[in-house]
Amino acid sequence: MHKITSSYNFFNIKYYDKFISEAINEGYSFMTLKEFYTKKPDNLKIFILRHDLDQKPHSLENMLNVERKYNIKSTIFVRPLAKEYNVYGYDTFKMLINAQKEGYEIGLHTSFIEFSIINKLDPIKVMETELNILRNYFDILGVTPHRDINYMYNSLPELEKSWSIIKNKFGLIYQGYDKLLFERFIYINEGFNPHLCWRNKTPEQAIKMKQSIYLNTHSHWWFKDHAFEH
Repeated sequence: MHKITSSYNFFNIKYYDKFISEAINEGYSFMTLKEFYTKKPDNLKIFILRHDLDQKPHSLENMLNVERKYNIKSTIFVRPLAKEYNVYGYDTFKMLINAQKEGYEIGLHTSFIEFSIINKLDPIKVMETELNILRNYFDILGVTPHRDINYMYNSLPELEKSWSIIKNKFGLIYQGYDKLLFERFIYINEGFNPHLCWRNKTPEQAIKMKQSIYLNTHSHWWFKDHAFEH
């Protein structure tokens, strides 16, 4: 277990730029989750950037601009049933549809268990609704569960249990917590301990290990000028 010090608790865009540049210099190949599952690369050093768009969607623009600078693409999971934002809000939709046109992948950040429990609905029907909302304009081939910070209504166990049915019924090719990803990659994400930090390793530590990296970020925690700008 690597000790994470407070010096890593600076989730600003310059830092994001810094470790992406470092990974490029170390010979990492960047790709979306869809590309990983469709191309099945044998590369030793793959870097997958995943963004879970939980809230404040336009906070993502700063991170996308860094990726555009280096001509790399990421996977963006969006919440069609979120109360925090509307996927079809004018500016949010424009940001997402333009990203897809540029080669970014849009995926479903599902709340199907949470929504079905609260509203006493069939969970599979809820997921179908989420996919239909997005697939009017977005090419959705991947799904990953959203779980609120209070850890209520975890959709992952049900997603894993019903994955064969869900995958075949809705034409999906992967879910974001597939065991294959954790076998092939070092998984890195932010968390609280007790304040915002990296949960296990930092990106820099993983890069030095020269293994493939699966990085999951939440853009509302990242900032350009200060932590309260969004």
